[in-house]
Amino acid sequence: MTFFSSIVAYVPPGGIQTAPRTKTVERRTSALFWQHQHFEKIRGGGTGEKLDTLRRNAAKELGGTALLVALGSSINRAAGQDTPLPIIAAFWGAAVFFCIKTVGGDAHFNPAVTLAEYFGGDRKYSDVKKLVVYCLSQVMGGALGGLFFMVFNGSTNPVGPLVSTFTRFQPAFFAELIGTTMIAFAAFNKNLSSSPEKPKIVAMAVAFGIIIAGSISQAGLNPARELGPRIAAIILGKVNWTFLSGDKLIVYILAPCIGAIFGKLLGGK
Repeated sequence: MTFFSSIVAYVPPGGIQTAPRTKTVERRTSALFWQHQHFEKIRGGGTGEKLDTLRRNAAKELGGTALLVALGSSINRAAGQDTPLPIIAAFWGAAVFFCIKTVGGDAHFNPAVTLAEYFGGDRKYSDVKKLVVYCLSQVMGGALGGLFFMVFNGSTNPVGPLVSTFTRFQPAFFAELIGTTMIAFAAFNKNLSSSPEKPKIVAMAVAFGIIIAGSISQAGLNPARELGPRIAAIILGKVNWTFLSGDKLIVYILAPCIGAIFGKLLGGK
C-alpha cells in the first residue's frame, strides 16, 4: 500500500465531517463584516467615492475653477464698459465650455451646483464629505485664479474685473437666483444626462444667465467666482474686510445656492 492510498483508506465512508457552524461563529463573522463595511464607508469606499477618486475630482474642481476665474476676469478686463453685454456673455460661455472640455464634463466649478446635487441625493456620509471637499476646492480655485489675475494685472485696477457689484439689493438677488436656476436646470436636466451636447447647453445657459443678470448684478452666478477672488484680494491687501459685507454675501452666495436647488428640482435629475 502506498502512502497516498493509505491516507485514502483511513477516510471515513461518509467523508470528512466538519464541525457544525455555531451561532457564536456566525455572530463574530457578521460583526467582522459590519466593521469592514463601516471602515470602507469612513474611508470613502463602499457606497461613496473612493478616496483616490475624491482627491482626483477635487483637483479637477480646484484647477477648473481657477482656470475659469482667470479666463473670465481676463474677458471682463478686455471687454471694457462699451462692449455689448451679449458679446461678453458669449465669451464667458466659450470659457465655460473650454473648461468643461479641458477638465472633464462631470466637474461643477460652482459650489451652488455642488450643493444642489447634494440636496437631490441620498445625503449620506460620503455625500457630505464630497460636498465639503468640492466646495472648498472650488473656493480655493477661485482664490488661486484671482491671485493669478491680480499678479499679472496689478497696476490696472485688478479687483474690478474679478468680482461683481450691484446698486439695488432686491433686483440683484432675484437676478442671481434666476440666472443660477437656468444653469442648474441645464446641468441637472434628466434629458441631457448622457447627451454629448450637454457641455454646449450648459455653456449656453451660462451665457443666457449673464445676459439676464449682467445689467442688474453683473452676473456673479457662482459663489466660488465671487468669494475666492474677494478672499485673495483681502490677502494681498487690495481691499479690506468690508469687501465681504452682508449684502454681497446674500446676493452672490445665498441667491445662487437657492437658484441652483430650484434648477435641479425643475430639471428632475
